[in-house]
Amino acid sequence: MSTFPKISIIIPTFNSATTLEACFESVVNQTYENKEVIVVDGLSSDSTVDIIKNYATEYPFINWISEKDKGIYDAMNKGIEMATGEWLYFLGSDDRLFDEKVFERVFVWNQKTTSESELIYGRFIAGDYGIADGSEITLGDLYNWNICHQTVFYSKKIFEKFGMYNPEHKVFADWELNMKVFADAKVKKRFYNCIICYFSLDGFHSNHIDPFFLNKDKIFKCLIRGQGVLGYVDYVLKRKYKGKITKRISAFANNLLSTLDSFRTGQILKKI
Repeated sequence: MSTFPKISIIIPTFNSATTLEACFESVVNQTYENKEVIVVDGLSSDSTVDIIKNYATEYPFINWISEKDKGIYDAMNKGIEMATGEWLYFLGSDDRLFDEKVFERVFVWNQKTTSESELIYGRFIAGDYGIADGSEITLGDLYNWNICHQTVFYSKKIFEKFGMYNPEHKVFADWELNMKVFADAKVKKRFYNCIICYFSLDGFHSNHIDPFFLNKDKIFKCLIRGQGVLGYVDYVLKRKYKGKITKRISAFANNLLSTLDSFRTGQILKKI
């Protein structure tokens, strides 16, 4: 029995034949053994399913379904329900892991800090020959931009606490989830300064936008929704002091949050 946690790699697909093999190769060649792959196909009409079948036959840790879905996040939610791993990782069918030691680097080399975390994220390379990007972020940063979701590892506890992706968002439902997670100071988050993946610039997210995420007022409410005083205090302090919060201010905020965390966002908004 492995002493390291099981990772569920969830890959949504739809007519992905031209890129899926490269994606699969980057996963099956990982030196980390305790893993499963869950492919959720949306009834592809090209040779995607044939490719999935071939890999699933060769690699028993690949499980898959092919059925109609309501979009990427509906497919990802199905993957979450199927997952048996302690950690979940979502990879686009046109994306690739950086090298064969990505999972080993995160879950073996950094075993102690990983075991103490609930969300881990790293860096990425945009396109095949782009420059490495991605850095540690704050809740205030999420007001302006999201984390590249192909760099994020979520403990399954995250979805048990915050729920699954909102399928009403055709894109960036992961942004909404990340806002909720980062607004909760009790969730242990960890940034690793290592490259996780090659992120495709031709994917669905790169070519679509959800009007919700162009409305700053809605984003602000999303930042504090369901998190009571926690999200509001953290957001205001980090925006005002631009991340340069003194230890005293931070300690004060944490004490306040511990005292008032029982209040819900609806109560707070009525008083703002």
